[in-house]
Amino acid sequence: SKIAEDIMSEQDENCASTDDSEEGAKICKMLEQAAEPEVMMAGLTSEQMISFSSYQAKQKEARQNEVAKKVENALEVAGLSSRDVTPFLKVRVTGLAHKISATKTINKEGLITIWNPTEKQKADLVEGQVYIATGLLPSAHCTNILYLHARGSSTMWKPLASAQAADFQPFFTPRKAVELSLIGEVPLAR
Repeated sequence: SKIAEDIMSEQDENCASTDDSEEGAKICKMLEQAAEPEVMMAGLTSEQMISFSSYQAKQKEARQNEVAKKVENALEVAGLSSRDVTPFLKVRVTGLAHKISATKTINKEGLITIWNPTEKQKADLVEGQVYIATGLLPSAHCTNILYLHARGSSTMWKPLASAQAADFQPFFTPRKAVELSLIGEVPLAR
């Protein structure tokens, strides 16, 4: 975007320092002016390397703070500093099948959008838990998924007791962490 381009064009990656007497700043300037900075770096003592690294870290932090201020100011000037948004949660749900049901049932799935969720709802809704939900409004229905809306405190989520939940067929497989190197071995969702 234009804002990002303007800010990045103003950034300067040299060794400008507010305290040129600092050893790290002196080393940085010498490396900038050296014909072979790699050779010079190889000849630095461990204390000089620590000083140089510390200086670089301070400079990086100062640049990041400067960029953050410039972004904040640019967004404010562009009228984009604050947004009027309505928070929401999307909850994927499934219908339950009773264990002693004689017929083979296909669990119906749904997606519930909770507009303006309460803090209690954010804290109480737990993945894999069985709830009785009331106060939901249908919004769309397609072949496989039922779409419902909930409005904050007008929707009630009552957890089903463990003894009652045991009467239904299993429906939930907990998620597990997978290393990125093994991501190709993960089976795709249905």
